Amino acid sequence: MTKYQKPTAQQGNFDEEVREMAEAHNMSVSQMARLVYPERGKMTLRSTGALTLAVRHPDYGGHIVGTTGGMNEKEPLNSDLTASITIWRKGAEREDRTTMDFSFQEARAAGLLGKDTYKKWPKDMLVARAIVRGIRAVLPDALLGLYSEEEMKFVDNDAVSHSEEPAKQDGPRDVPESSTAPKVGKRMSREEM
Repeated sequence: MTKYQKPTAQQGNFDEEVREMAEAHNMSVSQMARLVYPERGKMTLRSTGALTLAVRHPDYGGHIVGTTGGMNEKEPLNSDLTASITIWRKGAEREDRTTMDFSFQEARAAGLLGKDTYKKWPKDMLVARAIVRGIRAVLPDALLGLYSEEEMKFVDNDAVSHSEEPAKQDGPRDVPESSTAPKVGKRMSREEM
């Protein structure tokens, strides 16, 4: 697999960018085009695209997705629904698997619950966020340095478009700081995420 180099935002040629990403992942252009789309001048990864890229990654070992808790119909904003993914690299022992969560309370704190999609499909949206969080922790190179749909909501467009490194930012993030990045197999508390 060849390494994909992100073009700068000034180039902005999305067709060429999709072609390069497809080539890097041994995919057809039409397959890759279903996984990404332009958003605010940057190529953005659809939530379903994150898992597709992870499964195609040569170091992918497997994953399990689940939810706990449920929706509180009387007080939806106080629901305890949490989605999680346990993901591992190829050859990892059972104790070396990493579990990452995304809860309804985190979605509320991030201001995501006003969105139509969170109102209609809260479980699906939490699962999508947990999947991206888990892949970013265990197989970050599978995501090609792209932001997911939800992550783009918290990205400073100017800082990202002029730099290869994500901008430091206040507020929710799916990407742990490098000094606190999880070790494979470690279950992280919400405070560590």
